[in-house]
Amino acid sequence: MKKRKAKKRFKIMLLLIDILLLLGVVGYIALEKINNMNYYNAYLASYGDNIILYDDTYNKSLDLVRGTKVLVSDKIYTNNDIEYHKIKYDNHEYYVLKDDVVGDYKYVIKEDVMYVKTPVTVYKDINDASILGFLDKGSSVQILGFDNLTNGIPNMYKYHTMIKKDMYILNI
Repeated sequence: MKKRKAKKRFKIMLLLIDILLLLGVVGYIALEKINNMNYYNAYLASYGDNIILYDDTYNKSLDLVRGTKVLVSDKIYTNNDIEYHKIKYDNHEYYVLKDDVVGDYKYVIKEDVMYVKTPVTVYKDINDASILGFLDKGSSVQILGFDNLTNGIPNMYKYHTMIKKDMYILNI
């Protein structure tokens, strides 16, 4: 009789432990979902190749290349009258300047005007090697887009001039 009661108590304790473990797992998953609820996917944008990420004391912590995909909090944080977004990257939380986050990848290049440093070849199309002409040193072009990034640097820019519209040049 004592063995049956002990066996029954043991089974009940195992059942209670299983229930507690299940509740712990469900609670952890629910907490993770709540913590990520106010985050959305976005990209880091800048005028240069890199973006500075800051730690929770707003000290420089890490450099990332523009175009990096991150999770961004929809809440704005302010420190010394400078606005920041909290982001999640590589399982860590950082702060980044509010203006260095964009929702669409095509806006990660913030430059809108560039000046040609050395004479450069103009291509008709990104996928075609047909040469349209050349741009002289000192020419200014309005940047409309880019084809792809390598370490935050565009391979080719799509640009616009007053003479001809929508042409492509290799990174100048």
